[in-house]
Amino acid sequence: MFKKSKLVAVVIISVLLCSFLWANNYGLPTYTTKRITGTFGECRINAQTYVKRFNIGLALSTNSIENTKIYAMNDGTVWKLVINDPIYGNVIYIKHPDGLATMYGNLNRFSPEYDSILQSVMVEFGEESNTVIEFNSNEYTVRKGEVIGYSGQTGAAIAPYCHVEFLDVAQNIYIDPLVYLKEQLNRPDAFLDFDSVRVDGKEQNISNGGSYYYTNTIPQIEINARLMDNNRRSRYGVHRVQLFFNDEEVYQLLFETIPADFNEQGEKVFGEGSTSSYYWYKLYSDRREGVIVLNRLNEVTISGTTRARIVIEDDWGNAKSWDFYLKK
Repeated sequence: MFKKSKLVAVVIISVLLCSFLWANNYGLPTYTTKRITGTFGECRINAQTYVKRFNIGLALSTNSIENTKIYAMNDGTVWKLVINDPIYGNVIYIKHPDGLATMYGNLNRFSPEYDSILQSVMVEFGEESNTVIEFNSNEYTVRKGEVIGYSGQTGAAIAPYCHVEFLDVAQNIYIDPLVYLKEQLNRPDAFLDFDSVRVDGKEQNISNGGSYYYTNTIPQIEINARLMDNNRRSRYGVHRVQLFFNDEEVYQLLFETIPADFNEQGEKVFGEGSTSSYYWYKLYSDRREGVIVLNRLNEVTISGTTRARIVIEDDWGNAKSWDFYLKK
């Protein structure tokens, strides 16, 4: 049924190996709460262009309070300050000795150490200007736990919170912050959930052991799935989605690393109707790239009745599967 195939993941393995070696060195950016409100890889839509992109960071609650202290997660040097970014508002970037950079966004203000710099920039460019200030290496050093700013809702934020990102600077790849922070944060009180499915564009209810008909050579499957808060008020993205035909894995989405040049290509992963809290995951493509880490659909030959299974997994290793049949 399948030709032999080898999953090439050299970049992901090297990045994550470095990540795991340094993971214990990073502290939390806020201690107001340990509650996650948005996970890595969730769908986001640019309000100006309507282009689907990914959440390349992690959202942490500050109980919607402005001006809670935001701390440097590790020793490093200030790389950039950004003022009035349309999405992330006021931002600080810190480079670390391990080759990573951490980003802290949507800040209400920075620590007083940078006030004189900001005032001079505002005088020159205006208070509303979108400005990037880049520093020379070691010009401003910071220590782990040092206050670098204060929470806010600048940029596109709809409430004050703490947004953080991890970037492998040399590879230009974003890494799931939970690689470094998971053990220090509370797992969401949530359960993995399948809502509905599309096969060749036709939306249908989930039925365990049910049959679904397709007309294309290979069925184009989209699954509406999420990590659903038990109070049903919050939804989170999943960490992994896998598709199996007759017990052979043929497709996998993995939201663990996202290359910077893939960030604006959410259309390849999120189907029509996806929003920042409602996710249609596409399980078909003609390529393997970015978060599409396995794609053997071009090797598949199926006909008649095919046993299929979709498995979703969260960042904590919990999984849920759905078994069904595909019929031509």
